[in-house]
Amino acid sequence: MEEKDTFTFMEENVMASKKPKRKFVRELKKVVLYSVVFGIVGGSAFTVANGVISELMQKKDKEQIALESTVKPTVDPTQLQIEKNKKDDVEKITLDVSHMEQMYELVGKQAQETNQSIVGISDYQEEEEIPLLGDDVAGYIVAKTKDNIMVLTRYSEVKGTKHFQIRFFDEGLAVGSLYSYDKRMNLAIIKVPMKEIGTDSQKYLKILELGESSLLELGDLVYTTGQPNGTMYSMEMGYITGDMQYLSMEDYRFDLYSTNMMRYSDGYAIVCNMQGEWIGLMEHDYTDDSICRFVGTNKLKIILENLLNDETQVYAGVIAGELPKDYLLQHNILQGIYVNEVEIDSPVSEAGIMAGDVICRIDGNPIDTVMHFYENLQKYEPGDKVKFTVVRGVSQDRKEIEIEVELKERN
Repeated sequence: MEEKDTFTFMEENVMASKKPKRKFVRELKKVVLYSVVFGIVGGSAFTVANGVISELMQKKDKEQIALESTVKPTVDPTQLQIEKNKKDDVEKITLDVSHMEQMYELVGKQAQETNQSIVGISDYQEEEEIPLLGDDVAGYIVAKTKDNIMVLTRYSEVKGTKHFQIRFFDEGLAVGSLYSYDKRMNLAIIKVPMKEIGTDSQKYLKILELGESSLLELGDLVYTTGQPNGTMYSMEMGYITGDMQYLSMEDYRFDLYSTNMMRYSDGYAIVCNMQGEWIGLMEHDYTDDSICRFVGTNKLKIILENLLNDETQVYAGVIAGELPKDYLLQHNILQGIYVNEVEIDSPVSEAGIMAGDVICRIDGNPIDTVMHFYENLQKYEPGDKVKFTVVRGVSQDRKEIEIEVELKERN
Protein backbone atom coordinates (compact mmCIF):
# COMPACT_ATOMS: atom_id res chain seq x y z
CA MET A 1 0.00 0.00 0.00
CA GLU A 2 1.43 3.38 -1.02
CA GLU A 3 2.43 5.63 1.85
CA LYS A 4 0.67 9.02 1.64
CA ASP A 5 2.13 12.41 2.37
CA THR A 6 0.32 14.46 5.01
CA PHE A 7 -0.39 18.12 4.35
CA THR A 8 -1.13 20.70 7.03
CA PHE A 9 -1.46 24.46 7.06
CA MET A 10 0.81 26.52 9.30
CA GLU A 11 1.53 30.20 9.80
CA GLU A 12 4.62 32.33 10.18
CA ASN A 13 5.42 36.00 10.82
CA VAL A 14 5.52 38.66 8.11
CA MET A 15 8.81 38.63 6.24
CA ALA A 16 10.67 41.88 6.81
CA SER A 17 11.76 42.18 3.20
CA LYS A 18 8.17 42.89 2.13
CA LYS A 19 7.61 45.95 4.36
CA PRO A 20 8.63 48.53 1.71
CA LYS A 21 6.23 46.94 -0.77
CA ARG A 22 3.41 46.94 1.76
CA LYS A 23 3.87 50.65 2.52
CA PHE A 24 3.89 51.50 -1.17
CA VAL A 25 0.75 49.41 -1.76
CA ARG A 26 -1.06 51.12 1.12
CA GLU A 27 -0.40 54.51 -0.45
CA LEU A 28 -1.29 53.17 -3.89
CA LYS A 29 -4.63 52.00 -2.51
CA LYS A 30 -5.38 55.63 -1.61
CA VAL A 31 -4.60 56.72 -5.17
CA VAL A 32 -7.10 54.25 -6.59
CA LEU A 33 -9.83 55.29 -4.16
CA TYR A 34 -9.22 59.00 -4.81
CA SER A 35 -9.14 58.44 -8.54
CA VAL A 36 -12.52 56.69 -8.39
CA VAL A 37 -13.97 59.84 -6.82
CA PHE A 38 -12.45 62.12 -9.46
CA GLY A 39 -13.23 59.84 -12.38
CA ILE A 40 -9.65 58.87 -13.19
CA VAL A 41 -10.15 55.16 -12.70
CA GLY A 42 -13.91 54.74 -12.38
CA GLY A 43 -15.15 51.19 -12.25
CA SER A 44 -12.68 49.79 -14.76
CA ALA A 45 -10.27 47.04 -13.98
CA PHE A 46 -6.72 47.05 -15.23
CA THR A 47 -5.68 44.29 -17.58
CA VAL A 48 -2.04 43.30 -17.63
CA ALA A 49 -0.10 40.48 -19.24
CA ASN A 50 1.86 37.89 -17.27
CA GLY A 51 1.29 36.50 -13.81
CA VAL A 52 2.27 37.29 -10.24
CA ILE A 53 2.92 35.29 -7.02
CA SER A 54 5.74 33.70 -5.11
CA GLU A 55 6.22 30.38 -3.37
CA LEU A 56 3.04 29.17 -1.55
CA MET A 57 4.15 26.01 0.10
CA GLN A 58 7.41 24.64 1.30
CA LYS A 59 8.65 21.10 1.29
CA LYS A 60 8.70 19.45 4.69
CA ASP A 61 10.51 16.32 5.68
CA LYS A 62 8.84 12.97 5.10
CA GLU A 63 5.08 12.96 5.65
CA GLN A 64 4.31 16.55 6.60
CA ILE A 65 3.85 19.52 4.26
CA ALA A 66 3.00 23.03 5.45
CA LEU A 67 1.20 25.59 3.33
CA GLU A 68 2.62 28.61 5.07
CA SER A 69 0.92 31.98 5.43
CA THR A 70 3.30 34.94 5.39
CA VAL A 71 0.94 36.86 7.70
CA LYS A 72 -0.04 35.60 11.14
CA PRO A 73 -3.56 36.89 11.86
CA THR A 74 -4.71 37.59 15.38
CA VAL A 75 -7.91 36.16 16.84
CA ASP A 76 -8.22 39.06 19.30
CA PRO A 77 -10.75 41.56 17.82
CA THR A 78 -9.18 44.49 19.70
CA GLN A 79 -5.69 43.67 18.47
CA LEU A 80 -7.01 43.07 14.94
CA GLN A 81 -8.48 46.58 14.91
CA ILE A 82 -5.15 47.99 16.09
CA GLU A 83 -3.37 46.18 13.24
CA LYS A 84 -5.85 47.54 10.71
CA ASN A 85 -5.47 51.07 12.08
CA LYS A 86 -1.74 50.84 11.47
CA LYS A 87 -2.50 50.67 7.75
CA ASP A 88 -3.66 54.31 7.90
CA ASP A 89 -0.97 55.47 10.33
CA VAL A 90 1.60 56.20 7.61
CA GLU A 91 3.24 59.36 6.35
CA LYS A 92 1.01 61.20 3.87
CA ILE A 93 2.67 61.84 0.54
CA THR A 94 1.49 63.26 -2.77
CA LEU A 95 0.87 60.56 -5.37
CA ASP A 96 0.27 60.89 -9.07
CA VAL A 97 0.10 58.79 -12.21
CA SER A 98 3.83 58.05 -11.96
CA HIS A 99 3.04 55.91 -8.93
CA MET A 100 0.71 53.85 -11.08
CA GLU A 101 3.65 53.24 -13.39
CA GLN A 102 5.67 52.09 -10.39
CA MET A 103 2.89 49.67 -9.58
CA TYR A 104 2.98 48.17 -13.09
CA GLU A 105 6.74 47.83 -12.78
CA LEU A 106 6.34 46.07 -9.44
CA VAL A 107 3.75 43.69 -10.90
CA GLY A 108 5.98 43.04 -13.90
CA LYS A 109 8.87 41.97 -11.67
CA GLN A 110 6.63 39.55 -9.81
CA ALA A 111 5.15 38.17 -13.01
CA GLN A 112 8.09 35.94 -13.88
CA GLU A 113 7.93 34.24 -10.50
CA THR A 114 4.17 33.85 -10.72
CA ASN A 115 4.31 32.17 -14.10
CA GLN A 116 6.57 29.54 -12.59
CA SER A 117 3.66 28.52 -10.32
CA ILE A 118 1.23 28.11 -13.24
CA VAL A 119 1.11 25.07 -15.51
CA GLY A 120 -0.91 24.09 -18.55
CA ILE A 121 -2.87 20.84 -18.32
CA SER A 122 -3.88 18.78 -21.35
CA ASP A 123 -4.58 15.15 -22.25
CA TYR A 124 -1.78 12.63 -22.07
CA GLN A 125 -2.75 10.52 -25.05
CA GLU A 126 -1.93 6.88 -25.35
CA GLU A 127 -2.85 5.06 -28.52
CA GLU A 128 -6.15 3.73 -27.19
CA GLU A 129 -7.21 7.01 -25.55
CA ILE A 130 -9.50 9.62 -27.08
CA PRO A 131 -8.56 13.24 -26.23
CA LEU A 132 -11.04 14.82 -23.82
CA LEU A 133 -9.41 18.19 -23.24
CA GLY A 134 -9.00 20.94 -25.81
CA ASP A 135 -6.63 23.81 -25.14
CA ASP A 136 -4.51 23.85 -22.01
CA VAL A 137 -6.37 24.26 -18.74
CA ALA A 138 -4.65 26.33 -16.04
CA GLY A 139 -3.27 24.54 -13.00
CA TYR A 140 -1.54 25.94 -9.91
CA ILE A 141 1.32 24.30 -8.03
CA VAL A 142 0.09 24.33 -4.43
CA ALA A 143 2.29 21.78 -2.69
CA LYS A 144 5.51 19.82 -3.02
CA THR A 145 6.76 16.69 -1.29
CA LYS A 146 9.94 14.72 -1.66
CA ASP A 147 8.39 12.65 -4.44
CA ASN A 148 5.59 14.73 -5.98
CA ILE A 149 4.23 18.15 -6.75
CA MET A 150 0.49 18.76 -6.34
CA VAL A 151 -1.40 20.85 -8.88
CA LEU A 152 -4.80 22.47 -8.23
CA THR A 153 -7.24 22.79 -11.13
CA ARG A 154 -10.91 22.58 -12.10
CA TYR A 155 -12.58 19.21 -11.67
CA SER A 156 -15.08 19.90 -14.46
CA GLU A 157 -12.20 20.25 -16.94
CA VAL A 158 -10.39 17.03 -16.04
CA LYS A 159 -13.12 14.59 -14.97
CA GLY A 160 -13.16 11.42 -17.02
CA THR A 161 -9.43 11.64 -17.71
CA LYS A 162 -6.87 9.60 -15.78
CA HIS A 163 -3.54 10.94 -17.02
CA PHE A 164 -2.47 14.42 -18.05
CA GLN A 165 0.36 16.19 -19.78
CA ILE A 166 1.69 18.99 -17.59
CA ARG A 167 3.42 21.89 -19.35
CA PHE A 168 5.66 24.00 -17.12
CA PHE A 169 6.63 27.64 -17.58
CA ASP A 170 9.93 26.66 -19.22
CA GLU A 171 7.99 24.48 -21.71
CA GLY A 172 9.18 21.32 -19.98
CA LEU A 173 6.67 18.44 -19.98
CA ALA A 174 5.69 15.79 -17.43
CA VAL A 175 2.88 13.29 -16.91
CA GLY A 176 0.51 13.53 -13.94
CA SER A 177 -2.57 11.68 -12.70
CA LEU A 178 -5.82 12.61 -10.96
CA TYR A 179 -5.22 12.34 -7.20
CA SER A 180 -8.40 13.67 -5.52
CA TYR A 181 -11.35 15.96 -6.19
CA ASP A 182 -14.33 17.79 -4.70
CA LYS A 183 -17.33 18.08 -7.03
CA ARG A 184 -19.04 20.55 -4.71
CA MET A 185 -16.29 23.15 -5.15
CA ASN A 186 -15.25 22.00 -8.65
CA LEU A 187 -11.70 21.35 -7.41
CA ALA A 188 -9.24 18.65 -8.41
CA ILE A 189 -5.68 17.81 -7.39
CA ILE A 190 -3.30 16.32 -9.94
CA LYS A 191 -0.20 14.52 -8.66
CA VAL A 192 2.98 14.84 -10.72
CA PRO A 193 5.94 12.62 -9.71
CA MET A 194 9.21 14.54 -9.40
CA LYS A 195 10.95 11.81 -11.40
CA GLU A 196 8.74 12.76 -14.38
CA ILE A 197 9.88 16.40 -14.26
CA GLY A 198 13.02 17.49 -16.11
CA THR A 199 15.96 19.01 -14.25
CA ASP A 200 15.43 22.48 -15.72
CA SER A 201 11.72 22.48 -14.88
CA GLN A 202 12.46 21.39 -11.30
CA LYS A 203 14.90 24.27 -10.99
CA TYR A 204 12.39 26.93 -12.05
CA LEU A 205 9.02 25.71 -10.73
CA LYS A 206 7.61 27.64 -7.76
CA ILE A 207 5.04 26.85 -5.08
CA LEU A 208 2.31 29.42 -4.50
CA GLU A 209 2.70 31.58 -1.41
CA LEU A 210 -0.38 31.61 0.82
CA GLY A 211 -1.70 34.91 2.19
CA GLU A 212 -4.49 35.82 4.63
CA SER A 213 -7.80 36.69 2.97
CA SER A 214 -9.22 37.65 6.37
CA LEU A 215 -7.12 40.83 6.33
CA LEU A 216 -8.72 42.17 3.13
CA GLU A 217 -10.52 45.51 3.36
CA LEU A 218 -12.63 47.71 1.10
CA GLY A 219 -10.41 49.27 -1.57
CA ASP A 220 -7.53 46.80 -1.29
CA LEU A 221 -5.86 46.18 -4.63
CA VAL A 222 -5.94 42.61 -5.95
CA TYR A 223 -5.30 40.82 -9.21
CA THR A 224 -6.25 37.51 -10.81
CA THR A 225 -3.85 35.36 -12.78
CA GLY A 226 -3.95 32.04 -14.59
CA GLN A 227 -6.98 32.13 -16.90
CA PRO A 228 -9.14 35.01 -15.56
CA ASN A 229 -10.41 35.84 -19.06
CA GLY A 230 -9.98 32.36 -20.52
CA THR A 231 -6.46 32.92 -21.86
CA MET A 232 -3.42 31.24 -20.27
CA TYR A 233 -1.12 33.58 -18.32
CA SER A 234 -3.55 36.50 -18.59
CA MET A 235 -4.16 38.85 -15.68
CA GLU A 236 -6.93 41.15 -14.50
CA MET A 237 -6.42 43.82 -11.86
CA GLY A 238 -8.86 45.73 -9.64
CA TYR A 239 -9.85 46.25 -6.02
CA ILE A 240 -12.24 45.05 -3.31
CA THR A 241 -15.58 46.83 -3.74
CA GLY A 242 -17.80 45.59 -0.91
CA ASP A 243 -18.03 43.95 2.47
CA MET A 244 -17.33 40.25 2.77
CA GLN A 245 -20.32 38.01 1.99
CA TYR A 246 -20.81 34.26 2.23
CA LEU A 247 -21.17 31.38 -0.17
CA SER A 248 -23.09 28.51 1.44
CA MET A 249 -22.70 24.96 0.18
CA GLU A 250 -23.69 21.70 1.77
CA ASP A 251 -22.04 21.31 5.18
CA TYR A 252 -19.79 24.36 4.66
CA ARG A 253 -19.68 28.13 4.21
CA PHE A 254 -17.03 30.16 2.38
CA ASP A 255 -16.02 33.81 2.62
CA LEU A 256 -16.92 35.62 -0.61
CA TYR A 257 -15.31 38.88 -1.75
CA SER A 258 -16.52 41.25 -4.50
CA THR A 259 -14.28 43.18 -6.90
CA ASN A 260 -14.71 45.70 -9.73
CA MET A 261 -13.12 43.32 -12.23
CA MET A 262 -15.04 41.87 -15.15
CA ARG A 263 -16.44 38.37 -14.80
CA TYR A 264 -15.79 36.08 -17.78
CA SER A 265 -17.92 33.00 -18.39
CA ASP A 266 -14.83 30.85 -18.97
CA GLY A 267 -12.65 32.53 -16.33
CA TYR A 268 -10.73 30.50 -13.77
CA ALA A 269 -7.97 32.09 -11.75
CA ILE A 270 -6.24 32.52 -8.44
CA VAL A 271 -6.53 35.91 -6.72
CA CYS A 272 -3.49 37.62 -5.19
CA ASN A 273 -2.82 40.68 -3.09
CA MET A 274 -0.18 43.20 -4.10
CA GLN A 275 2.50 41.33 -2.17
CA GLY A 276 2.05 38.40 -4.55
CA GLU A 277 0.34 36.22 -1.94
CA TRP A 278 -2.47 33.87 -2.92
CA ILE A 279 -5.65 35.03 -1.16
CA GLY A 280 -8.52 33.56 -3.18
CA LEU A 281 -9.93 31.46 -5.99
CA MET A 282 -12.08 32.95 -8.74
CA GLU A 283 -14.46 30.48 -10.39
CA HIS A 284 -17.34 31.69 -12.57
CA ASP A 285 -19.60 28.91 -11.24
CA TYR A 286 -19.54 30.43 -7.74
CA THR A 287 -21.76 33.36 -8.75
CA ASP A 288 -24.39 33.93 -11.41
CA ASP A 289 -24.15 37.68 -12.02
CA SER A 290 -21.69 39.99 -13.78
CA ILE A 291 -19.68 40.79 -10.66
CA CYS A 292 -16.28 39.12 -10.29
CA ARG A 293 -16.25 37.49 -6.85
CA PHE A 294 -13.80 35.09 -5.30
CA VAL A 295 -13.63 32.65 -2.39
CA GLY A 296 -11.04 33.56 0.26
CA THR A 297 -8.21 31.18 1.08
CA ASN A 298 -8.84 31.22 4.83
CA LYS A 299 -11.83 28.87 4.49
CA LEU A 300 -10.71 27.29 1.22
CA LYS A 301 -7.42 25.99 2.62
CA ILE A 302 -9.21 23.54 4.93
CA ILE A 303 -10.87 21.89 1.93
CA LEU A 304 -7.56 21.91 0.06
CA GLU A 305 -5.77 20.24 2.95
CA ASN A 306 -8.31 17.41 2.87
CA LEU A 307 -7.80 17.02 -0.88
CA LEU A 308 -4.02 17.09 -0.58
CA ASN A 309 -4.21 14.27 1.96
CA ASP A 310 -6.89 12.43 -0.07
CA GLU A 311 -8.99 12.21 3.06
CA THR A 312 -12.47 10.69 3.05
CA GLN A 313 -15.07 13.47 3.01
CA VAL A 314 -18.08 12.82 5.25
CA TYR A 315 -21.40 14.14 3.93
CA ALA A 316 -24.56 15.21 5.76
CA GLY A 317 -26.26 17.50 3.21
CA VAL A 318 -27.08 20.63 5.22
CA ILE A 319 -26.98 24.14 3.74
CA ALA A 320 -26.92 26.35 6.81
CA GLY A 321 -26.28 29.83 8.12
CA GLU A 322 -25.21 31.30 11.42
CA LEU A 323 -27.68 32.90 13.83
CA PRO A 324 -27.19 36.31 15.48
CA LYS A 325 -26.78 36.28 19.25
CA ASP A 326 -29.94 38.32 19.85
CA TYR A 327 -32.00 35.70 17.97
CA LEU A 328 -30.54 32.93 20.14
CA LEU A 329 -31.27 34.89 23.31
CA GLN A 330 -34.78 35.77 22.19
CA HIS A 331 -35.61 32.10 21.59
CA ASN A 332 -33.70 30.80 24.60
CA ILE A 333 -31.26 28.78 22.48
CA LEU A 334 -27.68 28.44 23.74
CA GLN A 335 -26.10 27.89 20.32
CA GLY A 336 -26.83 26.48 16.89
CA ILE A 337 -26.86 26.95 13.11
CA TYR A 338 -29.99 27.58 11.06
CA VAL A 339 -30.88 25.05 8.35
CA ASN A 340 -31.73 27.00 5.18
CA GLU A 341 -32.02 23.95 2.98
CA VAL A 342 -31.39 20.20 2.95
CA GLU A 343 -30.08 18.39 -0.12
CA ILE A 344 -32.48 15.92 -1.75
CA ASP A 345 -31.67 12.28 -0.88
CA SER A 346 -28.99 13.43 1.56
CA PRO A 347 -28.40 11.77 4.96
CA VAL A 348 -30.14 14.60 6.85
CA SER A 349 -33.07 14.59 4.44
CA GLU A 350 -33.54 10.84 4.83
CA ALA A 351 -33.31 11.19 8.62
CA GLY A 352 -36.03 13.86 8.76
CA ILE A 353 -34.14 17.10 9.40
CA MET A 354 -35.95 20.00 7.69
CA ALA A 355 -35.36 23.56 6.57
CA GLY A 356 -36.05 25.85 9.53
CA ASP A 357 -34.51 23.52 12.10
CA VAL A 358 -31.67 24.77 14.29
CA ILE A 359 -28.88 22.23 14.76
CA CYS A 360 -27.56 22.70 18.31
CA ARG A 361 -25.41 19.64 18.97
CA ILE A 362 -23.84 16.62 17.27
CA ASP A 363 -23.45 13.65 19.62
CA GLY A 364 -23.67 16.11 22.50
CA ASN A 365 -20.97 18.46 21.12
CA PRO A 366 -22.21 22.10 20.88
CA ILE A 367 -22.37 23.61 17.38
CA ASP A 368 -21.76 27.37 17.21
CA THR A 369 -20.83 27.99 13.56
CA VAL A 370 -21.02 26.31 10.17
CA MET A 371 -17.25 25.78 10.33
CA HIS A 372 -17.68 24.07 13.72
CA PHE A 373 -20.38 21.88 12.17
CA TYR A 374 -18.03 20.83 9.35
CA GLU A 375 -15.13 20.12 11.71
CA ASN A 376 -17.35 17.89 13.86
CA LEU A 377 -18.59 15.95 10.83
CA GLN A 378 -15.03 15.15 9.74
CA LYS A 379 -14.43 13.26 13.00
CA TYR A 380 -16.70 10.49 11.71
CA GLU A 381 -16.59 7.90 8.96
CA PRO A 382 -19.16 7.17 6.24
CA GLY A 383 -21.78 4.82 7.68
CA ASP A 384 -21.47 6.18 11.22
CA LYS A 385 -24.79 6.92 12.92
CA VAL A 386 -24.66 10.31 14.62
CA LYS A 387 -27.19 11.93 16.96
CA PHE A 388 -28.22 15.45 15.86
CA THR A 389 -29.95 17.61 18.48
CA VAL A 390 -32.19 20.17 16.76
CA VAL A 391 -34.65 22.84 17.85
CA ARG A 392 -37.84 22.84 15.81
CA GLY A 393 -40.95 24.99 15.76
CA VAL A 394 -41.77 28.59 16.68
CA SER A 395 -42.67 30.42 19.88
CA GLN A 396 -44.48 28.22 22.39
CA ASP A 397 -44.40 25.22 20.04
CA ARG A 398 -40.61 25.26 19.85
CA LYS A 399 -39.09 22.00 21.09
CA GLU A 400 -35.76 20.19 21.17
CA ILE A 401 -35.60 16.79 19.51
CA GLU A 402 -32.91 14.23 18.72
CA ILE A 403 -32.56 12.72 15.25
CA GLU A 404 -30.18 9.93 14.24
CA VAL A 405 -28.36 10.57 10.95
CA GLU A 406 -26.35 7.95 9.07
CA LEU A 407 -23.49 9.80 7.35
CA LYS A 408 -22.30 9.07 3.81
CA GLU A 409 -19.15 9.67 1.78
CA ARG A 410 -19.25 12.87 -0.27
CA ASN A 411 -17.97 11.80 -3.67
